[in-house]
Amino acid sequence: MKIKILAIALLNLMLTVNIFAEINGKVYGVDENLKSTALQNARIMALPSKTGTLTNSNGKFTIKNKAEDTVLIISYIGYKSDTVSIANLPNKELKIQLKNNLELDAVNVSGDKSSSMLSFSDGVRTEGISSRGLLKCACCSLSESFAASPSVDVEFSDAVTGAKRIQLLGLQSIYTQILMENVPIMRGLASNFGFSLYPGQWLESISIAKGSSVAKNGFESIAGLINVDFKKPTDANPTFLNIYASDMGEAEFNADHTIELNDEVSTMFFIHGNGLFMEHDANNDSFLDKPMGNQLNFMNRWSIIKEHWNNISGIQVLTDTRKAGQKGYFSDNNTNLYGTQIKTNRYHVFTKNGFMMEDHKSSIGTILSFSHHTQDAFFGKRSYYGEQNSFYANLMYQSILFGEENNITSGVSLQYDNYLETLENMNLNKLENVLGLFTEYTFNSIENLSVIAGLRLDMPNNYKRFISPKLHLKYNFDDYIIWSASAGKGYRIARPLAENSGYLSSSREFIISNDLQPEEAWNYGSNLTFSFKPFNMPLDINLEYFRTDFTNQVVVDLDMDPQKVYFYNLTGESYSNCYQVDLTIEPIERFVVTLAHRINDVKVTTNGILQDKALQSHNKTYVNLQYNTDMNDWAFDWTLNYNGKGRIPSTASNPIKYQGKTEFDPYLTMNAQITKTFNDFDIYIGCENITGFTQENPIIAYDDPFGQYFDASLIWGPITKQHFYLGLRYKIY
Repeated sequence: MKIKILAIALLNLMLTVNIFAEINGKVYGVDENLKSTALQNARIMALPSKTGTLTNSNGKFTIKNKAEDTVLIISYIGYKSDTVSIANLPNKELKIQLKNNLELDAVNVSGDKSSSMLSFSDGVRTEGISSRGLLKCACCSLSESFAASPSVDVEFSDAVTGAKRIQLLGLQSIYTQILMENVPIMRGLASNFGFSLYPGQWLESISIAKGSSVAKNGFESIAGLINVDFKKPTDANPTFLNIYASDMGEAEFNADHTIELNDEVSTMFFIHGNGLFMEHDANNDSFLDKPMGNQLNFMNRWSIIKEHWNNISGIQVLTDTRKAGQKGYFSDNNTNLYGTQIKTNRYHVFTKNGFMMEDHKSSIGTILSFSHHTQDAFFGKRSYYGEQNSFYANLMYQSILFGEENNITSGVSLQYDNYLETLENMNLNKLENVLGLFTEYTFNSIENLSVIAGLRLDMPNNYKRFISPKLHLKYNFDDYIIWSASAGKGYRIARPLAENSGYLSSSREFIISNDLQPEEAWNYGSNLTFSFKPFNMPLDINLEYFRTDFTNQVVVDLDMDPQKVYFYNLTGESYSNCYQVDLTIEPIERFVVTLAHRINDVKVTTNGILQDKALQSHNKTYVNLQYNTDMNDWAFDWTLNYNGKGRIPSTASNPIKYQGKTEFDPYLTMNAQITKTFNDFDIYIGCENITGFTQENPIIAYDDPFGQYFDASLIWGPITKQHFYLGLRYKIY
């Protein structure tokens, strides 16, 4: 009996020793929506034995507890390392939260309350539109999602096709690099209509970084970088449905569904369809205020998460048709009228891989992307066809260098574009190859200071080499004040016809120089962010200035002749000075007020004269009020935009009947939305352009659309009156 008791005691002792011979824990941080998220591949090291391991996809780890070990070191790139004493550890799973070493703590506003977010997580100041911000808009397309940002302007390219594009730092969207989770999109043929090809309801968040981007992202960032994050199989609801309808006869349907095949593999399906089937002509100029048409859009994403390898892959297929022009062209099949039709087909396949090395200090990342994009269109009697086949590859190696907080990233990239473009008798076929090498070093060893220095060398097949230095600095004066600055050079190869197809909605003749050179510009900027809590009210203030200086630019000249549009290399100055101040305050709980004012001093030499950029407001003011009830049952949003005056290209040589103003007056627009939440579904109702303001006579010579003076491209304001919409979102768990 004594032997049996002794054996049981020894067995119990062995089990106890075995339990305490291992330490179990979980490492987590804060994601872009400021919610707790597990950190996969965080490095755990026990000292002094240097026994190490990595966290799994759920952020969990198990490490042996050797007798000589006294502490655990937990580290993750972009976060401050943490040290945990092994002595007297509780007999339960450790929970370790790493603090972002570049993030301003005082800006941690709950994602459920705030539509915007601010991060320095990669050493670059990044504004964001959170999932909450995306829900405050109708968000039928990516362009409309930017209504939640005081930094981005949304504009029409012309008064016929309804194409929307954006502006950042007072410059057209072609000068902003647009990425889909670090994969380049919206280039070439997709630049003019691309913002309508990505449904807003598919998105998780949008990140906006002003100024020159870091070296690893490519050579095309001049005004800034916008990265779009889609919902992912690992974090979305199993099934989501959205139905939308407006009083203009527009309808939309969105759905996504997640399937988890096992703990490591999951997939997600997206489908989107929209259509506008009614003719609207509120100003009685015989032209449709908004094009009819339909779109069918499908995407499938896959996620594979293993201990040392991650993969995200996907495919997108879409077809989009726009029908515009005079009333009756399509409905009555009256081809004597002016009609426009644009058919777009796009196929996109991508895959991204991340490999963690055995030393736990380095990793390899790869991005591969292929897209096929066609656009078949006619504008009145003009016919246009464009085809673009693009391949992008990026191979990156990242490793810790000179301290746990510092790392170096180096790699090689390839951008291949084959363009086939014809406009009537004009042929603009071209093959572009750009092979790039890059390296950048991130230094965080000095407390409160972050430095990212990078350099790119890109070798295009048709031009001289691009050399792009990049520098980003960030300094925390304390927990409440952050200063950041950036400087860098960017390049881009223009596609004059594809990027400016809005001018086809006119009788203007296209005059394109034969020796167009790549666009080249320097960007410099600085930002100061304050975050306080006076009288216990969260208050964030942001002051910033950015300047863009063009060494060369493909100038789009509308001033030389109102019946022509010229494209030529810059022969003078072209620059942008952008000043902005914005303030966000929460005077009472759940009531957030955002105020912003921006000055755009943008000048370019056209027709031999340095003058204000045409069709752009010099001043912009943004006001947003948002309120959520205690349990988030109700959400209220109201936005006002004040747009200052601006210059209009002269039409003085036209007959008096077809002459317009040389300057437009300031104007106001307002949007509002109310959302009611019932457990698994939301009902939302809203109104866009509440003031009903529209540009007077947006189409010159609308009564003679086949004449030489017809022009629908001089657009500076809204062209549709107020319209109401109603929608339903439903989550199935």
